[in-house]
Amino acid sequence: MKIYFVSAQSQLLDYQIENIKKLGDFKMVIGDRLSPKDLVKKVHNANIILAGRSGIDKLSQEVFENLRDLKFISVVGVGYEWIDIKSAVRKGIQISIANDGYSQSVAEHTWGMILDLSKRITEFNRDLREKGIYDFKNYLGREVYQKTIGILGVGSVGKRVAGIAKSFDMKVLGFNRTKKDIDGVEFVDLDIILKNSDIIAVCLPLTNDTENLISEKEIKKVKKGVIIVNCAREKIINKKAISKAVKNGKVFAYGVETEIMVPIDKKDIYLNHPRILVTPHNAWNTKESRERTYDVAIENIKAFIEGNPKNIVS
Repeated sequence: MKIYFVSAQSQLLDYQIENIKKLGDFKMVIGDRLSPKDLVKKVHNANIILAGRSGIDKLSQEVFENLRDLKFISVVGVGYEWIDIKSAVRKGIQISIANDGYSQSVAEHTWGMILDLSKRITEFNRDLREKGIYDFKNYLGREVYQKTIGILGVGSVGKRVAGIAKSFDMKVLGFNRTKKDIDGVEFVDLDIILKNSDIIAVCLPLTNDTENLISEKEIKKVKKGVIIVNCAREKIINKKAISKAVKNGKVFAYGVETEIMVPIDKKDIYLNHPRILVTPHNAWNTKESRERTYDVAIENIKAFIEGNPKNIVS
């Protein structure tokens, strides 16, 4: 098997490289968001691709038409909206995701943003550094203790967000398509979460159904002064609608993870409102998360080669 690792940087540990080499002929391709054309040139004879979003712009029909030996893609992470799943299926290509590898780190990042925004830490710190402000009277924060948090998507990340919320004695509302029972989470409709939550955490995958899930109509329903944090995918919340809501005070503050390896213009609203906190796709980026996620992704390759594929999405 010819196995190609495609990424913006080499993140594999030595023991992980050795584990992959035991599975086949291994090659590493380092590049930022490679175009379909460039990708095909670099991995033209690949049987298996190990990759995340940083190295490849899109795994499109063009890619699958030209990589005729490709059989399997092991995604480093859980998001796969950048892959043309239908085209892959037509070509008989299977795709796996690294379930649960990032979950703890993303949950911690979500709570980091919630606490930062509720206590206005970055806002005050930035004004102290840039403007010399030290008077606290304009930086009134709020506690999260015994408030209500609504979690959109109570999967591997959402469950951990809920677990942390319980340490603050919070009421936890959840929104899931499956509504599978989870201890300490009350599952309700989206409208109930919007109307009753003091904090909303978005932990859903990006799909056709979840893109713009929260837009102007939904924001009209939220409690005035709600804090919203989206460490899932940026497009789940409509940018124009959320920016307007923060500006007019309907939403107290917004934390968002943006696209990986995509620059943000200095004039962008995300960088020019004091109560918008933005990180460019860094929620997953911890030492522990990287190691755990690559371990799962490599194990997915091993399972595929052995004829027992797991964590398959196509």
